[in-house]
Amino acid sequence: MLQPSLAAAQPVTPVPDGVRLVYAAEGVSGCPDEAELRSLVASRIGGVPYVAEGAWEVRVTVRATGGGLEAQVSLLGPDGQERGTHALASEGDCTALMTSVALTLSLVHDTVREESAGRDAGAHGLESSTVGETSESTETSHALTTSERSSTTAGTAVSPSAALPALRWWLGLGPVVGYGLLPSASFGLRAVAAVGGETLVVRIGLRADLPRALNEGTPVLRLGWVLASLGVCGRYRALTACGLARLSVAYVPPAGDPRTTFPRSVGGGLGAELGVRLWGAGRSMLQAHAGFSVPLQRMRVSVEGTPLFRENPLDVTVGLAILWGQP
Repeated sequence: MLQPSLAAAQPVTPVPDGVRLVYAAEGVSGCPDEAELRSLVASRIGGVPYVAEGAWEVRVTVRATGGGLEAQVSLLGPDGQERGTHALASEGDCTALMTSVALTLSLVHDTVREESAGRDAGAHGLESSTVGETSESTETSHALTTSERSSTTAGTAVSPSAALPALRWWLGLGPVVGYGLLPSASFGLRAVAAVGGETLVVRIGLRADLPRALNEGTPVLRLGWVLASLGVCGRYRALTACGLARLSVAYVPPAGDPRTTFPRSVGGGLGAELGVRLWGAGRSMLQAHAGFSVPLQRMRVSVEGTPLFRENPLDVTVGLAILWGQP
């Protein structure tokens, strides 16, 4: 772990309006705590620049991603508006990652201090960056211009041009009730997989309704239904909204009525779905979802030429799902 610096004892060159630091490491182990981060910044600029209450706010959030660790530094002005965001990524070395975060904070402190004092500070240096391992440490002055903010420090490299977006992904499984097959509802399971960015993801899903009896003759015919879907989803906080295209197949299991003359039927349609996160902890969460789809081609199954079942012109579904991943 990092050792506290003696320079952390006294504030240095404070911003007239004051800057407060908000630090959070979400489910990440082995990262420096807030005191150690303050010490890292203090060792660069000669003292702690933060106060308990200030008009400016710097937020540092560290979280685990599918490829390692990600740190995000955000600056909020006295008006509460976000002035910029700086993203850094590492394969897993949180100590090295936080060293680069400290460099970013020292750069931000200088520009904020100048702007707060009424001078033209230019950009706040909050461009996206990638952190990767390098060989030797190179001490870089925190009084850099915007074009010079590609630096190597304490075994890490900060390169604004090499930014990669944070990857979001999840896998899910849960029960679903559908009203797409007349004359009654169907019950089954739905599996989904999704990958994408912070707010926009691409999702694929597979829904398999359990075979059920259709009491429309003797012997009883059992019918199953499988739907595959492809969707593009937008996310906002606990909500996920998706537009879907689907391919559906109705089938009769081998134990069904041998007289069936149309054992399989294929259809397709378009629809939408809304999901709400009910609970979440770490990489797991529980989601409730409801959706609908309109078939562009309705399915049918016949016995000896007589239509036995037809697809509802509006398929409505509700269900729950346990999701795991990086939502």
